[in-house]
Amino acid sequence: ERLAAAFHFSLADINANLQGRITEQQIKFIRLQRRMLWAGFSVFSGAMVLTVVFFFWMSRKSGGTEGHQPAQIISCLAGLIVLFYTPSFVRRVIALDPSRMLSAAGRVSGSIRSNRYFLHIDSGGSSGVDLQFPAVEPYLSAFDPGEEYMVFYLPGSVPTFLSGRAVNETPRDGIGGEGEHPAAGIAKIAPLI
Repeated sequence: ERLAAAFHFSLADINANLQGRITEQQIKFIRLQRRMLWAGFSVFSGAMVLTVVFFFWMSRKSGGTEGHQPAQIISCLAGLIVLFYTPSFVRRVIALDPSRMLSAAGRVSGSIRSNRYFLHIDSGGSSGVDLQFPAVEPYLSAFDPGEEYMVFYLPGSVPTFLSGRAVNETPRDGIGGEGEHPAAGIAKIAPLI
């Protein structure tokens, strides 16, 4: 219940995820995440373009060709900054693909760094899964360190959490305990779709 309240997913979401499906509500959430990424990148790129235009306008206004060199340098830097961040942006947008949903189950541990809560799920493999959230409530108290959880997420440089449950959670309201559904015992990271 704490997970559902903290991350705003429903019983229908977790049940669908256990069956390898994503609900319409989760698809809306993914679309919202994509729109927010596009908006952020558009504002960032627009600010860079406006910076270039402003410096060219200032150099023209001042007259003479000596004013163009700083504008050209700033324009090149702004262009390089946009080029540097574009691949990261593209990877994050591509990662927000519902058909790439993964699951992981294992003991969790968490740490806080730079106002971010990093949650590690030790799935018994060589690396496990690392999720990150803002270091604020309700995220900080949603997971009990040392307990086993099953989570569903979209992979990426910053994985997108979709739903999850404690492995030992008692069957209630359609969320089964361990072994009730074939997906409930997943111990390794595995694609579901």
